[in-house]
Amino acid sequence: MFSVIEYIKGRLSDIKEGLAVLEIGGIGLAVRVSAHTSDLLPALGEEVFLYIYTEIRENDISLYGFADEAERIAFFDLISVNGVGPKMALNILSKFEYGELYTYISSKNTAALESISGVGKKTAMRIVTELEDRAKQRLRINATADRDVSEDAIAALVGLGYTRIEAAGAVGRVSGSSVESALMEALKILGR
Repeated sequence: MFSVIEYIKGRLSDIKEGLAVLEIGGIGLAVRVSAHTSDLLPALGEEVFLYIYTEIRENDISLYGFADEAERIAFFDLISVNGVGPKMALNILSKFEYGELYTYISSKNTAALESISGVGKKTAMRIVTELEDRAKQRLRINATADRDVSEDAIAALVGLGYTRIEAAGAVGRVSGSSVESALMEALKILGR
């Protein structure tokens, strides 16, 4: 899906529930974020990079930010479903990480989707019906990518002086969707 603003890179100046404020050139941009992305944000004052979706309505412009491209793709998948808007899609991605979401969709688990505020039985069925094939495809792609991310993160940790066993143990406990995020989470586990 095409987006006018592909990404934003700026200094994180504030974090509120579901919202990150990025300062760029003296302007503070309010960006809506999922709980997953919020958990990955750096400390205030540090630089942050977010993939963006811009929603333009008659009297409002809203920015939605994502820590990684895979979460943004899941967002695009969700908003392609009739009756699912950007706020509901972000709410869904705040409850479930995209891999978990695709697992629920591909296994037709509408009860999990219905547990989200604002998602009723009909909407949950529509999400499953319209995204089932795409969810199965995304799960296959993510499984291959996860193996590559894990191997690259382990290699980076070994390069930093950790044994392969230490590195594999730490990487096995993280859920990073990119080498960088897996490496950062693994380093926290390893105490550096």
